[in-house]
Amino acid sequence: MILMDKQAFKYDIVPYTRGRGVQVLSLECPKLYNHFVGVDDEHAHLFASRVMDFVVAYDVDELDAGEWFRIIKDNGYLVLCQKVDAMLQSKHCAVRVDEQYDDFHYQVFQRTNGTQQATRKPAKTACVIRYGGFGDMIQTSSILPRLKDQGYHVTINTDPAGYEIIQHDPHVDEFLLQDKDQVPNEELGAYWQHLAAKYDKIVNLSESIEGSLLALPGRISYLWPHDLRHERLNVNYLEFTHKLAGVPMPPMQCFYPTKDEKQWAQKQRKKIDASIVIVWVLSGSSVHKAWPYLDAIIARLMLLHDRRSIKVVFVGDGLCQMLEAGWENEPRVIQKSGKWSIRQTLAFCELADIVVGPETGVLNAAGQLPVAKIVCLSHSSVENLSKHWVNCISLEPEGCPCWPCHQMHYGFDPCPKDEKTGVALCQARISVEQMWSAITKHLERRQ
Repeated sequence: MILMDKQAFKYDIVPYTRGRGVQVLSLECPKLYNHFVGVDDEHAHLFASRVMDFVVAYDVDELDAGEWFRIIKDNGYLVLCQKVDAMLQSKHCAVRVDEQYDDFHYQVFQRTNGTQQATRKPAKTACVIRYGGFGDMIQTSSILPRLKDQGYHVTINTDPAGYEIIQHDPHVDEFLLQDKDQVPNEELGAYWQHLAAKYDKIVNLSESIEGSLLALPGRISYLWPHDLRHERLNVNYLEFTHKLAGVPMPPMQCFYPTKDEKQWAQKQRKKIDASIVIVWVLSGSSVHKAWPYLDAIIARLMLLHDRRSIKVVFVGDGLCQMLEAGWENEPRVIQKSGKWSIRQTLAFCELADIVVGPETGVLNAAGQLPVAKIVCLSHSSVENLSKHWVNCISLEPEGCPCWPCHQMHYGFDPCPKDEKTGVALCQARISVEQMWSAITKHLERRQ
């Protein structure tokens, strides 16, 4: 296998070699990725049937190919570097790839109940590359309808976390999935260059926000003076994303729940049985994404409103259950942190009356919805984050010299901590009065 073909093959097989699998080693093709288990070609009989997600083999005959296919799980893949026509006769085998490189034939077979053949390449293709958190994927969703308007067949290259959020977006035609660190960081540049040659348009959003508009530790911009960071990085995230994609504004960010998820959300809303339902996102993924005066606001709401007028739903991950402590015996506070999945939370937000929280994926997903919103800003400004959000009150820290820092923080070094509350200074400087005023305004608008 010549070097160019070997590298192309290595990057082509990424979506078919996720999970646990083996590579049949040979002199012509040594082990391609660290997560592959290298085996000799005569050892297929040592494996039980249907135990591997994939097998990669360079030089096997038709009999051996069938034996390696035996150990693949349902929906798993057999990746071959040669043409093996006998595989086509299997009723449990679908051809996903059947291509000729200069120096060898490349085939991918999937264990299925059908015999679907490899699809033809669409006429006009675009690939959007984005790995990252929930909010990152929601921001990415904004450009997808615009790409479809331009006539592109849209592929999303993402990881399982990103796929969870965007999997039902109707503007995505195909997913190119890879596991976290499946392609080593030092090879991502070459991998992306390989992808660029396969599509008519590449939109690479890697570090488009973090790294570009939110300075990363270890980068020069992280140490810039605060005023200079604000001058250069105070750019709207959605506008910048649209410019990178070469598509027009306005933004169209959206989460797309399934029919079942919508029905589930409707049942939950009916079960809660309140005139006003407030969804409160307790925390985000960083130390500066937790507001410390929650109990004061909840207590005031409970005292001023009767039992059927207002209820509050706490949401977040499992760690947020610690922030729910003390409200276990209050029936108007519904504790769902770690109990509702992220998709369930996002689906329910469409039926809420007010959504409150820090800079998180949940608030991003609600950004273009008519539901009232209150966001506690931390490392971003209104210009960065909520400029284009609908029906939103953005709470800015008062008397906080480091806000907005335009930095990514993974701990309290160098993010200043408020010693009295134990949270980030920017969150401690958003007062109870600010939050109460915002909630009151939204409630008054509903009357």
